[in-house]
Amino acid sequence: MTGRLGRSPPPFFATPDGGNCLAPIMRMVAEALGIKLDVDDLNESLHVDPEHPTAWAFGPTNLITQTEGEDQQKCEALVISTFETKSFVADPEKYLKDRLGDERAEKQIKNSNLGAVVEDAKAFHDNPDVTQENRKPGLEDIRKLLAEDWYLVLLVDLRGLNPGRDAELDQKLGEGPISHYLFVYDFNDDGIMGHDPGPPEAHKERFIPWNDLGEIWKPPVIRAFRSKSPSIPKPQTSLIPDPPPAGAK
Repeated sequence: MTGRLGRSPPPFFATPDGGNCLAPIMRMVAEALGIKLDVDDLNESLHVDPEHPTAWAFGPTNLITQTEGEDQQKCEALVISTFETKSFVADPEKYLKDRLGDERAEKQIKNSNLGAVVEDAKAFHDNPDVTQENRKPGLEDIRKLLAEDWYLVLLVDLRGLNPGRDAELDQKLGEGPISHYLFVYDFNDDGIMGHDPGPPEAHKERFIPWNDLGEIWKPPVIRAFRSKSPSIPKPQTSLIPDPPPAGAK
């Protein structure tokens, strides 16, 4: 597919057997921006181990935005989500239970290195190179950001992405909802183009129609990354003007 932006496909990495898909996704983001990450540092930022198999994106996002590219250029990140980082940091277990319900939250808490994740979330919240918009994004946001040269990381339902394969996914990954990350770099009127690192299989340059994406994009969260440029101002965080100096008329 020739995208509206005509972007060449960025480097592709597949999820290793038994690995977490967020690691190759964030490595693809970094490579697309000319940033060479140490793979050990990236894996460490995920805090994933046999007892805590759930990966969170706070650490890798901090790592990418704090690492210079080959041309000494850094990148910026934009996150659009209803997830309230400040509330999570204040009381992570309560926030997750209020947001997900007791059963899902307890499973996520058990499978996460929560202490390390909270520290990453604090750094993420204070990261000057990360802009957070606390709202539910829509497909129009995806179109707009891709048109503005951002690379996107989207969270989708793996079962919806691979229909008719529930029995195979149950055997490999267990029953219930399965979240999965996609790296999206281009689009046209018909859909998006991105890399899917797997499982169950890796798909380089995978095309997904807009209607299908709308069905599987759960929860709707956008993590966007692009190189910083002096010609692209950072989005305003407040619409309230600064007060005039004392004595000004």
